[in-house]
Amino acid sequence: MPLDLYIGTQTEDLPTISVGGITGASINVGGLAIRSDRGTSSAKLITDPAQLLTKYGKFKSNFYGHYAIRAFFRNLQGEPGQLWVVRVTASDAVVASGSVNNASANPVWKFWAGQRGEKDSGVWGNQVMHAVFASSAGKSTLAVATANTDTVITVVSVAPFKLYDWVTVSGATTYSAQILAIDEVQNTLTLGTAATGVNAIGQNVTIVDRSVNIYVKDAITGNIDLVETWMNLSLDPAHDRYWINIINDEVTGSDYVFAEQLVTAQVGTFLDLPVTGAGTAAVAVKFTGGNDGSTPTNTDHSNAYKNFDLAPINYLSNAEVFSESNWDDGELYCSTRKDCVWIGTP
Repeated sequence: MPLDLYIGTQTEDLPTISVGGITGASINVGGLAIRSDRGTSSAKLITDPAQLLTKYGKFKSNFYGHYAIRAFFRNLQGEPGQLWVVRVTASDAVVASGSVNNASANPVWKFWAGQRGEKDSGVWGNQVMHAVFASSAGKSTLAVATANTDTVITVVSVAPFKLYDWVTVSGATTYSAQILAIDEVQNTLTLGTAATGVNAIGQNVTIVDRSVNIYVKDAITGNIDLVETWMNLSLDPAHDRYWINIINDEVTGSDYVFAEQLVTAQVGTFLDLPVTGAGTAAVAVKFTGGNDGSTPTNTDHSNAYKNFDLAPINYLSNAEVFSESNWDDGELYCSTRKDCVWIGTP
């Protein structure tokens, strides 16, 4: 090619050199160990200071965690943030509780102070109260008269019923049975207990279940507030309204109680249903036995850090303890994880 065609600026491709940038850890995802009136031992995600009172109780002047959490969100100046919080408790702390008997005076249901499927220790639980009352998710009527020993009954509509509901069939004789099958075409219910007599067309077939009101008594004012109502609970684990699954659900469950089914001689029968009251504060059963225990030790604080294992934190600190021993424990935990930094005061 003639040299006179190379006119103007000439260029040459050179190798590209890339410099990797270093992205700093996000300062708005932290972990904080605190002491508080209430709260479970697992790490709880706080995205707004307004969640504090429900999960960890009221501010107390001798605990610093609530103030540290509020400061964390204020320092974000409107930016979104996540704070994973673990409550530190003494090993001898006790959870308050209250039980419910059946008609045979055997305890069948037990409520513990708790939240979202976990027990929650401390004196605060002694202010929780429960009241169990009778309820019904619905009813229909007999479309065909029943004869003695019938286990399949025909009703006007099966729409109100669910598999494993307990029902009473009322008429010349009244008996209780559990629904084992539903035929929506024939409008029939297959019952686990046979009819004990003859009942005429039009007699009621009524679902029998239980509902629970949860109250909290203010330790200062003495006021008793209704905080939760759990309607139409079943005692059968296969039922979609099984009372334990409803109350202990980790997302939609109770913020005040943990539920436990107790074993009795009538397991799996209608007799397991708790006796009922009026469902009011006047007859509510107050929990007892809750205790904060002694002051948490260095070991209690160190053990609490393990509850952050599944929390995606960048920083970890303790709002309550300022010692060289705690500093060492925190640094060791973070260095073992290798994905968070300890912030503390020796």
